[in-house]
Amino acid sequence: TAVAVFGVSILKYLETKAVKNEGSWHVAVEGLQESEIAQLGQDERVKSISLQEEVGYIKGSENDGDYIRIVNRDGNAWKNLPLQLEKGRIPENDREILIPYEGMELDGQEIGVGDKVTLEPGLFFEDGRHIVAAQMSIPSNDEEGETRGDESEGPIFRQTETITYDVVGVYRDMAQSRGASGFYGYVLIAGPPEKVNEQSYCDAYIEMKKPKDADGFISDYLEGKEYESY
Repeated sequence: TAVAVFGVSILKYLETKAVKNEGSWHVAVEGLQESEIAQLGQDERVKSISLQEEVGYIKGSENDGDYIRIVNRDGNAWKNLPLQLEKGRIPENDREILIPYEGMELDGQEIGVGDKVTLEPGLFFEDGRHIVAAQMSIPSNDEEGETRGDESEGPIFRQTETITYDVVGVYRDMAQSRGASGFYGYVLIAGPPEKVNEQSYCDAYIEMKKPKDADGFISDYLEGKEYESY
């Protein structure tokens, strides 16, 4: 399984500005599967969990970074995580997406609101297991067309599916729309899926009933695990 990546915000979440800019959450966890998220949700200290399901990555352009991430947001994420629309509307399902700017190059063409685009996202694997972006450095292509961290070992990028999306809006690029590690550039944000894929990894943004419980919550769930803070 993936190594979970936990973090606690140091902002004062009772301040309106903090909630507007960062979202209504206290703990962020990357690399969880559905069963693990369900366990966290049973903790009596948790008020709500907002999910972003990782669909995969596509190769980016020179202006957009090495990779572009694609995620599905559930209903709570649309309410609790910050996002400002510049054009269009919010996606209503997982086949509708927002893009970070009009005229973005996807699938070799410039894309805008009202267009359809077919993408072939992939995931990263190492030693046969799916790993999340926070566990990797930027890979490079090998001679066989797959992607590796170096010539002998490291993560391999594999295309996993083909999806056709309707572009329904443009959102304002914010700090949360780019990978903190610099591994990927922009994010394409799709609407809520009918059901989260049990095999997918998710980013979970957890709002505590009492913000002061965040440290104890992390201590309980991090015991015996490797982690990184951000």
